[in-house]
Amino acid sequence: MDIATSAPPEKVEELFPETKDVGKAFGTILVVENDFGVEVTTFRKDGPYLNGRHPNYVEFSDEKEDSSRRDFTINSMFLNPFTEELIDHFNGRLDLQNKLIKSVGDPHLRFEEDKLRMLRALRFASQLDYQIESKTYIAIKDLAPSIHAVSKERLLIELEKLSCGKSCFRLWEELFKTHLWTSMFSIQQPYIYPKQNELEKFGQKGWLAFVIFMAYWDKYKNQNEWFENFKKWPLSRDFKKQVEGTLGVSETLMSTTSFINKALAFNSVYGILGLELWRFDNWKRKKTQQETESFISRFLDCSDSSGHLPASLIQGRDLLERGHPQGPGIQTQLQKAYELQILNKIKSKEDLLKKLSF
Repeated sequence: MDIATSAPPEKVEELFPETKDVGKAFGTILVVENDFGVEVTTFRKDGPYLNGRHPNYVEFSDEKEDSSRRDFTINSMFLNPFTEELIDHFNGRLDLQNKLIKSVGDPHLRFEEDKLRMLRALRFASQLDYQIESKTYIAIKDLAPSIHAVSKERLLIELEKLSCGKSCFRLWEELFKTHLWTSMFSIQQPYIYPKQNELEKFGQKGWLAFVIFMAYWDKYKNQNEWFENFKKWPLSRDFKKQVEGTLGVSETLMSTTSFINKALAFNSVYGILGLELWRFDNWKRKKTQQETESFISRFLDCSDSSGHLPASLIQGRDLLERGHPQGPGIQTQLQKAYELQILNKIKSKEDLLKKLSF
């Protein structure tokens, strides 16, 4: 909950026993009560935006001027908590009813002030399953190249939220159609992007799923400029590991004919997403899903009650005790032993050792 007020920050600090300065220069004070914090911000109008993200200064004003500086009409309304009166200077309630994302005032001016608002428009449309009003949409396309003014950290936050929305497939396509995608990643070449129906066919929501799909897509279309640029972004080590792991699994599933190699790859934490990419690749290349379905059936037949491959019955020391010489050959024998165990459904170490010869 956020509160907007005509009281200046100093008055807010005076009225409440526990407050924190979280942006006093911009009129915002955090009021804390019972460990619960509420941001209280003084009505204001913004000075010029010099860095494409934040005003150079603010002036305290009234609620109408405060509404006029907001990004979208649905975010420009106030509710009086005592009278329950809706204060709506820009018809935000009507746009809510019409499921419309519309800029307050001139959309070009709103996006010139804060470039991140362009991506926020798509994010809200994805989360709420709304449409973007035509003039607002045109302004996004016109100003998309200026998205560079926004830090990559802020862009990542919005992209993650967009990717979890109700309408992420539709809005992922809008990322391409508005040129925000190519502008964010400085893609110079003509870009062949996936359509909404293709994203829906893949069917996996979430930022990781989208990145995995786009890495596959760019390789499929021989246009790897995006992925190389993306890897330079401030991504967490864990996220990079998930991307690399899933792409490795999908590559194995698509490229090898060996069941055991497929099974070992699929058995990892990245298996499900890798499998969905394999299924999409078959659909895109007009192949049947017989291979994928046959693999899953066979994998389940070999797996334990948890749906995973069982642990290996034999370790290196077991081979050494039976006289196998030390060296790299041990690993080869362990792989052979595990394949025998899985394919022949052997459940006893003794039975497995009898089948090994070296």
